[in-house]
Amino acid sequence: MEKNTMDHMEELKQQFAILTDKLESQEINNERLLRTVMKTKMKSINKYYYWLFFLGLPIIILCFQTFYCKGQVSLLFYVSTVLLAVLDTICGMVINKMGNNQWQEADLLTARQTLVQMKQRRKKGEIISIPLVIIWLSFFVLEVFRSSANAFMLSTFAVIGGLLGLGIGLLAYRKMQRTNDELIREIDQLKKDLSDEETI
Repeated sequence: MEKNTMDHMEELKQQFAILTDKLESQEINNERLLRTVMKTKMKSINKYYYWLFFLGLPIIILCFQTFYCKGQVSLLFYVSTVLLAVLDTICGMVINKMGNNQWQEADLLTARQTLVQMKQRRKKGEIISIPLVIIWLSFFVLEVFRSSANAFMLSTFAVIGGLLGLGIGLLAYRKMQRTNDELIREIDQLKKDLSDEETI
């Protein structure tokens, strides 16, 4: 009787070990899949800033250099505009930068905390950027009216361009926040699934 009990206990231990191995394997596979998804989604955010840095900034610099050369804006306004655009782009890149190796090395709790911090920093950045854009646009209209004969037409284009840029920025902001929300939900769901499996 005692031998049967010992054999039965040994068999249960083996089955438990097999089950534990399967659960750990599934957890590792789910975590790897989630990390791959996180890496891919964050690459799309980083691409936005690379496009902005390598395409948007040169366009801004060339446009305002043209305005400066034609005498439509002052040197101070031209330099301030370029510096603000560069600063905004670099801040966005710093906020959203998390290297590929960090996604692979950090545990999911740390990754989740990083995503939440990104969202908070982005929100603070938008709270600062929107009033700055409105102030900048007001100064731009004043600069144009001060120095140009066809100031009304140029000011109209400036306001339309500024509002268009603000709209594109807000759409990108919402997309980035939505991406972070999705990743946070996926991490929470994976943790919930794993804790449910452990309780079974």
